[in-house]
Amino acid sequence: MMNADRHARPDRSAEFRFYEELNDFLPAGRRKVSFSQSFHGTPSVKDTIQAIGVPHSAIDLILVNGLLSTRFILDVHLGKLARYLRMLERIKCINPS
Repeated sequence: MMNADRHARPDRSAEFRFYEELNDFLPAGRRKVSFSQSFHGTPSVKDTIQAIGVPHSAIDLILVNGLLSTRFILDVHLGKLARYLRMLERIKCINPS
């Protein structure tokens, strides 16, 4: 066994199941069934979903171990929008009259 092989991170996997129109993005063998997806390292859920072939923007909710995940899948540009919305919440409306 080579030295690099001993220190390589083991493959990990997660189980996925997509519903309704999200199945249109999957190959026939992965539609309407649970399947395991292997990955290396610690990719984000968003990156793993995209690697499967489903656009993250099409996801409405994520269940983790049967419970609703409170984390959102967002593009980087939506972070800026979220900051603006938080700022708007703090702006007081002043009546000019």
